[in-house]
Amino acid sequence: MCGISGFINKNLPENKKQILIKGLSELQEHRGPDFSGEWNTSNVHFFHQRLSLIDGNSRSNQPFFNEDFVLCFNGEIYNFLALKQHLPTVNFTTTSDTEVLFQYLIHFGIEKTLRDIKGMFAFSFYDVKKKELFLVRDRFGIKPLFFVNNSEVFAFASESRTLAKGLQLKPDSYKTMLSLNSTLEGSSTYTLFNEIVNVKPGTVVKIASNLEISEDYYYKLSDQVDANYHKDLAKKPKSEIVKEFDTLLSKSVEEMLVSDFPMGAFVSGGIDSSILTAMAKKTQPNIQLFTADIVGKHSEYLDSLALAKHLDLPLHKTEFHPEDFLNHWITATEYNAGPIVYFTNGVPI
Repeated sequence: MCGISGFINKNLPENKKQILIKGLSELQEHRGPDFSGEWNTSNVHFFHQRLSLIDGNSRSNQPFFNEDFVLCFNGEIYNFLALKQHLPTVNFTTTSDTEVLFQYLIHFGIEKTLRDIKGMFAFSFYDVKKKELFLVRDRFGIKPLFFVNNSEVFAFASESRTLAKGLQLKPDSYKTMLSLNSTLEGSSTYTLFNEIVNVKPGTVVKIASNLEISEDYYYKLSDQVDANYHKDLAKKPKSEIVKEFDTLLSKSVEEMLVSDFPMGAFVSGGIDSSILTAMAKKTQPNIQLFTADIVGKHSEYLDSLALAKHLDLPLHKTEFHPEDFLNHWITATEYNAGPIVYFTNGVPI
């Protein structure tokens, strides 16, 4: 959960510029406790707050750059070791997925990189000589990314609240009213602020040297629909389908357990988290379990405890009492950058 942000100055007054610099460098510190870095020229600034998962050494701190390119990356590239084999001439100085992504983008370009990488990510990639900036969000929008484009500045950040505070923007009253009815709570397009745009899942936003913006999809969920494949599945016995699904899901879970640090699983005792945790244990036998115990009639703690005992794994519990909801609702709402009305489980999480 790193934080990325930056801006291209078009015509910002100096006082607004300094407020924005301070905001982008400080408002996302909670996303990256391990390091905060910055890269800038007179008109272009990038910021990164790092939470280390792969190669905790300072050599992998970001922004990651050379004379020609600058990368700010949030997320993980699960298949980075496989991709690294396609770069035999590169003298790598780190063991991180960040450097692999950086070099892959340089050697193969945006289009091929996005075809080849597997992971959850949001990143900015800047070509210093061409003065071109690319913002990219993963296929399903797991990692957040927002931007603002007006006559004074083009700015982006991992959190809409960062842009709202840094640029002193006000929420739209109509959208706020809709959000209080939960209408906008799960939107992948809109935010509470008219000026703040959600980078859509599976898209690349390009800011050219003349500051023109273009947006292109590199992935749509509908691309995965294969009628012939589903017809073939319908002909197979249930046992074969279950076996194929188990193979695919197990492979996916194993690929996601890429880390140089201890792994944990957030569990509720429900089917989803229980199955995924059981699969994860095969690769990470010492994985630890965490749960938020909603104390009272809605508690799922006993289900989580039953899972922990079945897998013989330690379970760490945080109790959440009814009064905690009101105590933490405001804070949770701020970091959610919008009212939490329908998905109230977001507060204890």
